[in-house]
Amino acid sequence: MRLEFALTEKQLGDVLNRLFGDRAHRLEDPERGFLAAVFAATGPTRRTLLLGQVIEPEPSDVYWSQKDGLVMSHHYYSRALSLIQSMPGAGLINVHSHPRPMTGASPPGPSKQDLATDARELCFASRALTEGSVTAAAIVTPGGGVSVREYTFRRPRLKEEALHPDFGPAGARIAFAQKVRVVGPGLRVLWGDPGRKPPRAIFDTAMMDSSILLWGAEGQRILSELTIGIAGLGGVGGIVAEYLARLGVGTLILVDTTVSRTATSIVRKEPCAPTRPYGCLKLRFTVVSPERPRRRQGSGFFPSVNP
Repeated sequence: MRLEFALTEKQLGDVLNRLFGDRAHRLEDPERGFLAAVFAATGPTRRTLLLGQVIEPEPSDVYWSQKDGLVMSHHYYSRALSLIQSMPGAGLINVHSHPRPMTGASPPGPSKQDLATDARELCFASRALTEGSVTAAAIVTPGGGVSVREYTFRRPRLKEEALHPDFGPAGARIAFAQKVRVVGPGLRVLWGDPGRKPPRAIFDTAMMDSSILLWGAEGQRILSELTIGIAGLGGVGGIVAEYLARLGVGTLILVDTTVSRTATSIVRKEPCAPTRPYGCLKLRFTVVSPERPRRRQGSGFFPSVNP
């Protein structure tokens, strides 16, 4: 049975805002996070984890340590578990940020420290929850990439089992969600397993609905599987990059080492250029332009950009 994760567009926007935007605590820290409720819906072939209520962290609940990485306090876990225990069928998910990549929705992979810390914390959290409750961890990137893994621990029945490593964090069974479903006016399906290549390209049917009318879903899928390189992002290259992205080309490799100039005649030829500031690489404001919609909450133009 395959594992998937689902949340709404509104929830994803809130998650990005909590980790990278106006609601983020301790912006000086390289990573941020929070705890939330999570629910499981199981069908004949698919088990889906559903994001629930976020347990609001206090300023001192989540912080970065050079030694331990991202730390969520015992007080925060205790408060979260008390609240989740009052929700029928609820489990616990630990959500934290990774600073890269800035663009694109590729699923981020956990570090060794992530795996060890999450296994340890979730193992003890699972003991406070009803047997069979979900315990999971998620990583989110600024571009809207999401990866989710579910942790399953054996529950000891005997004293000898309680002391055995197989019944502790080291015995965790980890399963990655293959897909992340983002539900809004349409449905966006993101690949969620960082350790596996998607079997076929995944694209946003709602965003590409007019193109699909021209050449069908299969034609759109072929476009989403393409990788196209563009050398030079001036008057022609900048326009081509934008429209290839709008068409739904899966990956763009952009190459340009020139710097934006102050001359109006030069800037006029660069369709992605801001009116200011000058003196930055054209490549920078082509991928993320300060004066145009950027790829945020999975709604921008560049599904995967490799500068």
